[in-house]
Amino acid sequence: MYTDDLKLYLQARAAHDDSAVFQASLCHLVTWSETWQLKISYKNCYMMRIGSVQHSSDFHLANNPLPELKAVKYHGVLIDQQLKFDWHINHIVVRASARSNLIHNCFVCKDTGLLVRAFITFV
Repeated sequence: MYTDDLKLYLQARAAHDDSAVFQASLCHLVTWSETWQLKISYKNCYMMRIGSVQHSSDFHLANNPLPELKAVKYHGVLIDQQLKFDWHINHIVVRASARSNLIHNCFVCKDTGLLVRAFITFV
């Protein structure tokens, strides 16, 4: 049994004090999970700093360093550090373009109606 889909947030104002508070919260999380015998999948744990002010603190979860990601997929939406959806939109456009090219190249019949229905169905 694993704890599933837990998010830990902290609004940082002062770099040093807030980093210590966040690290203490991570330590409390590990203690809580051990108390309730819930394993943490450390390979699936990461952190992402959101906003323009970036602090240089490294965080650990039970002596496992948390890798920092620039973007993360959350409920099917790619979210980046600036809370802009450029990565998400670009990802969708690339996938749609690849699928439309496959439809165009795979169909021998070039009937417009058929190609439109295939595009709507698969893209």
